[in-house]
Amino acid sequence: MPVRPRLTVSRYVIFLDFEGFRYRGHEAIELESQEDVRLDAEGVKVTSVRANGREVEFSQDERGVTIRTGRFSGVLEVDFEGEAAERLVGIYRARQDNDYYISTQFESVHARKMFPCVDDPAYKARFKLTVRVPRDLHVISNMPIERVTLEGDRKVVEFYETPPMSTYLLYLGVGRWEELVDEGGRYIVAAPPGRTKYGRLALWAARRSVEFYERYFGIPYPMPKMHLIAVPEFAFGAMENWGAITFRENALLAPEDADLAQRRRVAEVVAHEIAHQWFGDLVTMRWWDDLWLNESFATFMSFKALSSFAPELMPWENFVLGETEGAMLRDSLSTTHPIHVEVSTPDEIEGIFDEISYGKGASVLRMVEYFLGESFRKGLSSYLEHFKYSNAEARDLWEAIQPFTAVPVVDLMNDWIMKPGYPYVIVEPEGGRVRLTQHRFSLVRKVEDLTYMVPVTLEVNGRRVDVVLRSREQEVTVGEEVRGLKANLDRAGFYRVLYRDLSRLSELNSFEAYGLVNDYYYFMLSGLVSRDEYLRAVSMVEGRAEYLPALELSDQLFTLFLVNPTAFGDRALRYHRSQLEAVSARPEEHFRELAGRLAHRLAVMDRGYAGELAK
Repeated sequence: MPVRPRLTVSRYVIFLDFEGFRYRGHEAIELESQEDVRLDAEGVKVTSVRANGREVEFSQDERGVTIRTGRFSGVLEVDFEGEAAERLVGIYRARQDNDYYISTQFESVHARKMFPCVDDPAYKARFKLTVRVPRDLHVISNMPIERVTLEGDRKVVEFYETPPMSTYLLYLGVGRWEELVDEGGRYIVAAPPGRTKYGRLALWAARRSVEFYERYFGIPYPMPKMHLIAVPEFAFGAMENWGAITFRENALLAPEDADLAQRRRVAEVVAHEIAHQWFGDLVTMRWWDDLWLNESFATFMSFKALSSFAPELMPWENFVLGETEGAMLRDSLSTTHPIHVEVSTPDEIEGIFDEISYGKGASVLRMVEYFLGESFRKGLSSYLEHFKYSNAEARDLWEAIQPFTAVPVVDLMNDWIMKPGYPYVIVEPEGGRVRLTQHRFSLVRKVEDLTYMVPVTLEVNGRRVDVVLRSREQEVTVGEEVRGLKANLDRAGFYRVLYRDLSRLSELNSFEAYGLVNDYYYFMLSGLVSRDEYLRAVSMVEGRAEYLPALELSDQLFTLFLVNPTAFGDRALRYHRSQLEAVSARPEEHFRELAGRLAHRLAVMDRGYAGELAK
């Protein structure tokens, strides 16, 4: 962490007076400091400062303002000027047709572009915001409007005070917003005029997400209302401002006849941002090197929420395909890095997060939650309750889970977030025992063969067996002859499985069938198994007309056809013909989507079939 100012901030009272895109601001900051006060400010001109009513000297540079207070306790009043500039962070203006909207995007360190502040997530404070704008404009912030005072052709809009929160979560929006309000008045979609009619799916997903999280966390939604705001010219997918979440239009709005992919995206993004209202907003990371946990957690929880109220959107299937698979591929290369990366300056914050930080992070959380079960939820609820309205570090979460389980959670999580890569586990039955051996999986040859603390889930003779593999090799005694087994149940673990004896493989569900062919495909690419061994695994799955394994096998065999049609052409053609016939009769939307993909690939591989389609 960087060296931080020796002060505490308890409250900001902010008034902004807009004239077009420019504004004059006045703020009263309640704080205590052991030394001269340093406020972050960029693109904001400070014109005067008073400390407990007396003018004090200050100096401003391009990064902030230093105020000559010495040791201080009380109210610091700052007058300043700023502008909603043409950019996509801080306070900015965005064009929609012939109109403009003013909006804010403060994560990670851009609140300082609207008002002088201590722009650091650890310095939580209450915010009391008031703005003066033209009378015909609508104003949105984190809290509901407390009062509106009309002043001729202008109005003053005062908002209720927020709970303690970090500066990057503050929001202000000014424009001709149109609103769609849920029946209870708690959930509100705001969008440019004529667009709110497409917000009903988002309202439904928001309400159901909050209901799920309140049950799961055991803590009520902390804010009195929730705005879901479609912002023109929004650079990010969405932003979890507390009680005033902003979105790209295509991540929030969907017509009633939207296809499966668009409906899934809207529901997923809404559930993700709402998960942050607890994990990130109510409890906030102490510093940005734990941003991976904020994002990974919200990603994991959004899919968990969707699985509870919208299983038809196939959330876990898409989690495996969209989060886990991409992260496993990236993590098997020499350019990978640990989940946790040190961040020492604000300039580093927005450039270090990728599929490893988010996809692997979310997948590791899923693995641990699957392994721990109810203990994970109890520890998470305890963590949120203990640290609410304050800050915490990742280790605080692991320590909150630890009392509820005998699994060494702190050591296990530290192992996974501090090491690059992941293992493959060799599973070998030997009489009444199962031998587990781990090595680091890699698609390149020269990497360090690390060992990991692997939470291995097994099913042996129909009975689940859990074991933490801590060393290179470990034996599991099951007490009877091993007749059938499988590992990495529900494909919940972030590791691959290599079976020494596929003939004793137990019946697989669709996730496990996907996992088998996905693992053996990458084993073949890395040289761990032969082509024939890979095709044996394929033969165990290719007759299944289930979405996840069928899509995976299509992806693999089509790719292999393009690379080496001599070795894989016949198998790829047979598979696509038989699968297309099997899934074409299925009425579900995801199977219609799959059938289209199979038909397209078959047309590429088979000119005769392409000719029939062209008739």
